[in-house]
Amino acid sequence: MQSLKKITLLDKNYNVYAGHGEDSTLDFEKVNYISSAGLRVLLTAQKKMNTQGLMELINVSEDVMDILEMTGFADILVIK
Repeated sequence: MQSLKKITLLDKNYNVYAGHGEDSTLDFEKVNYISSAGLRVLLTAQKKMNTQGLMELINVSEDVMDILEMTGFADILVIK
């Protein structure tokens, strides 16, 4: 339940932030797992940012990177 609350909050906050037309860097240093709901938030954010700026992920762990690669997200996201 805690994770769902965090994802919902991230989704709402990113919707507000993404409207400002600035580049965005998401620091994944403390993220050790990402669910399908989290992937949906990333996909939605990436689609919004495609029209107005760059969105990049930094400090992605091996476990999260494995998930991003298995789902094909590594091909559509900028990961440093």
